[in-house]
Amino acid sequence: MLLRNPGNLDEIVGEVVLVGPDAAHEAMTLSNSAFPGWASVPMKKRIKILNQVLDQLESNKEVLAESITRENGKPLAEACNEIKSALSDGRFQLTQAGKLPESDQHMDIDKSISGEVRHPPMGVFLLITPWNFPLATILRKMIPAVVWGNTAVVKPAQETPFTAGILFEILAEAKVPENVVNLVIGKGSEIGDILVDHPALKGISFTGSTEVGTGICKRTGDRNVRLQMEMGGKNALVILNDADLDAAVQAAVTAAFTCSGQWCTATSRIIVEEGMYQTFCRGFVKSVAELKMGTGMDPDVNFGPVASCRQREVAVNAIKKAREEGAQLLCGGNAPEMVNGKPGYFVEPTVFGEVTASMHLFREEIFVPVVGVTRAQNAEHALQLANESEYGLSFSVFTTDRKKAEIFLGGVHCGMVHHNLHTAYRHPSMPITGWKESGRGIPECGRYARDFYTQIKAVYRCN
Repeated sequence: MLLRNPGNLDEIVGEVVLVGPDAAHEAMTLSNSAFPGWASVPMKKRIKILNQVLDQLESNKEVLAESITRENGKPLAEACNEIKSALSDGRFQLTQAGKLPESDQHMDIDKSISGEVRHPPMGVFLLITPWNFPLATILRKMIPAVVWGNTAVVKPAQETPFTAGILFEILAEAKVPENVVNLVIGKGSEIGDILVDHPALKGISFTGSTEVGTGICKRTGDRNVRLQMEMGGKNALVILNDADLDAAVQAAVTAAFTCSGQWCTATSRIIVEEGMYQTFCRGFVKSVAELKMGTGMDPDVNFGPVASCRQREVAVNAIKKAREEGAQLLCGGNAPEMVNGKPGYFVEPTVFGEVTASMHLFREEIFVPVVGVTRAQNAEHALQLANESEYGLSFSVFTTDRKKAEIFLGGVHCGMVHHNLHTAYRHPSMPITGWKESGRGIPECGRYARDFYTQIKAVYRCN
């Protein structure tokens, strides 16, 4: 399969051979065979090996950034930020593994009995990752899975295989034992069920659409397979009348149009209190107009193409439907076939105003650089609108009133909430957790990694 640069379709990134069901099954079997040996490696040694992996990734960050940009389309600066974020997540998890005990301290139950709680590894984990962050999502799953003594099979998106390939070359150079982590690149429709149905499977960490994620949940429902599902989102940014306008505008531009809107925690609904609505829209549109669209390899570009022809079609259809439903186009709305002489999957950063709660643009996750702005009569109405969604991943409110902010932070039905920060802001020490149709199971990242990648064993001793 030939892959082309989404920002310059004349450039062939490379050719990838997709594996079939037999190879997928073998990858799981081999990782299962490697599990006992890796689990017996002392934690300190596992940490040392994985730190070497992160050091090598950092040494190769320029190569990795170019790979991410060529296969995903995002600007080089965004690719560099992805690598920085990936390394931060990885180093946090290794530091945590060094601090958190593999078994909790002994507890005196009575004069003759003591107890402890152990956290042994489980076995083979399947890590299913998307195309929008082809390095960061793998690392934030793989590092904690492996450092806690498990083995893993990584199934990245078929659209972004080459960054994963570089990572696995580095794993080999760092002398991670063979089959501790295996890579399978193939179509989910052909190998997904093989991986999920393998008898050695102990857990799945998945990032992707709600449709695929819930399908995995149903398929594993009668088995003892641990699930960690980070799924869709329709994230709201609320701006109240007393908000810092400049900060709110910058947050909206950053979260709506970084990664061309193709990230789970992107802002896709902007809800503005009546008194701030017109002023915000003017400032927002002015800032969006300053984005420079083009191929991600151009260092002056800060807004790249969408990742595929399919994503471009989704954007075109969303724009068409918003117009048909009566939304007011404030800027963008076009999908040029060429920018600066380069053919690509380009979609202008697009903003619609007068979006109502019944419109497709307000309700459906589209995962493209098209955002709607909705009026709220007052703060109470804004909170009501924010909660009118089947998703509950991320949320932000901009207000200078801390009491109002607390009402929103406590009342919104989302797993990640922000005050005066954009909806995609996160720190390695904090979990990524979705409510409603945005997530299932123990959240990923932060201190919860040990909870997901280990099982609990209560040990009693007669003294």
